[in-house]
Amino acid sequence: MARLFIGIVVTLLAGPCSLRAAPAKVDFARDILPILSDNCFHCHGPDEKSREAKLRLDTKEGALRVKDPVVVPGKSAVSELIKRITTKDADDLMPPPDSKRKLTS
Repeated sequence: MARLFIGIVVTLLAGPCSLRAAPAKVDFARDILPILSDNCFHCHGPDEKSREAKLRLDTKEGALRVKDPVVVPGKSAVSELIKRITTKDADDLMPPPDSKRKLTS
């Protein structure tokens, strides 16, 4: 009888775990582009006059440029963009502290 009770409890507790929806797949246009637009395009976007560091993040070609790539697909550990948004060094942090923009997780 105890085994039956334990079996029922385990089944009831495990059941809801399997019903959880899988995390939604990240969609660039829906999930990433708005973050870049709000926090990065002011200095690294389409406006050539306000662009800094000769870096464009509003185009795939700009982000994945061959010389000094900022984004390295599948290799976040070597991606300069990831390094810049996660660094503790205020001199290297993006967006810069004086921009009044801050990325949150």
